[in-house]
Amino acid sequence: VTRIRAELDRYDEVADGPAVHINDLGASSIDVLVQYHLETDSWDDELNLRSDHILAFMRVAEEEGLSFAFPSQSLYVEQMPTDKPATTGVSDDPKALASLLAEYSEGGARSLPRGVTISPGYYPGHVIPKGSHTESDEDAGQS
Repeated sequence: VTRIRAELDRYDEVADGPAVHINDLGASSIDVLVQYHLETDSWDDELNLRSDHILAFMRVAEEEGLSFAFPSQSLYVEQMPTDKPATTGVSDDPKALASLLAEYSEGGARSLPRGVTISPGYYPGHVIPKGSHTESDEDAGQS
């Protein structure tokens, strides 16, 4: 913490003194809060300084024998797959596939309703002339 604060103190662009504190104990980490403000002339200058600071923090950690905890996930396999490929329950017969596709096509038993409403008063492809209003505007007291 002291070395990170000292590293930031080397820069004139760091305003009002940096806040560097041990902030929390994580499941497998000690979290350090580093908060400071930069006074720069451009966004590019700020990005360059931030990059320099992050690299300096990493160098300090390495010199202190510390490392950064990176998020990771473990995947546990309860059962290994068999040699048989999974089946979908759908026939690979072209006529059966065409029939199934027809069910999901417009007008089919499994098709979605035409003109799905995104919000009240709006329908895809419907153009509201400029300066006009919808019934929902009147209901809301807007005209």
